[in-house]
Amino acid sequence: MASRAAAAAAVAVLALALLASGCGGGDETAAPTTDTAAETTTDTTAATSDRAKFPDLKPAGPAKPGTSSTIANYRPGSYQSMSQFLTVALNRVDAYWTRIFRNSGIREPFVNYNWLAPGSSVQPNCLGGPTNDESAMYCPGDDTIYISRVVARNFWEGFLGSKRAKVYPGAFGLAYVVAHEYGHNIQTELGIYSTRPTVKLHELQADCLAGVFANSEYYAGVLDAGDVQRAISKADFLGDYNYNNAGHHGTPAERVTAWKLGYNTGSPDRCRNTYLP
Repeated sequence: MASRAAAAAAVAVLALALLASGCGGGDETAAPTTDTAAETTTDTTAATSDRAKFPDLKPAGPAKPGTSSTIANYRPGSYQSMSQFLTVALNRVDAYWTRIFRNSGIREPFVNYNWLAPGSSVQPNCLGGPTNDESAMYCPGDDTIYISRVVARNFWEGFLGSKRAKVYPGAFGLAYVVAHEYGHNIQTELGIYSTRPTVKLHELQADCLAGVFANSEYYAGVLDAGDVQRAISKADFLGDYNYNNAGHHGTPAERVTAWKLGYNTGSPDRCRNTYLP
């Protein structure tokens, strides 16, 4: 595996009925478009001198069929456990960013991961309490992505507490979450993480980076009809209106706009420069 990530949790097979369930309907997968006029922002502009502190990232194109950790597509019936799906999705994301970093002359990224078993908990090396069954986070202190298998299952099915997604997110909706958390790792690798003055810009930038990964997956031909709509639905679903909360991640519309900017441009630098914290 390109990331050299080490699994810190044992694999627990979930019910095959969950993974064999359909992803719901959807139109044909929408191709990326170069028309991003509707996806600009007015409050995220950073000074050119600040942008210059970080290395340029050069797009490397999609993976070739049959190479590193490829998967036929994101069909739910292809996986026998939630841990297996999360690991395969992470390998896909990691392989993409490894190509980007190598093409840009940067040391390849590295991240650990822990797919938390139901009811288990650990204390990450960062602010906040221990993990639980609602955890989906990246901790820069120990360079680890933590995703509970319980919350992964809920995200797959479109639940967040009592909230229900408008469109069944399925496999690629969950892959968006994995790509978002890996985006935080990319921010750490580039030295962006420690500069963030607001959580919102930090989170929107990770959404945009997740969209860049999806752009590569589209051109690699691994997305089924409706996958893009499912990722957009997931971004909309995870948005919030908690403006007075320091942890405000962005409204549904802002998170969708950020993801679509990455997806339509396929440019990591557009994400970095548009949402530089």
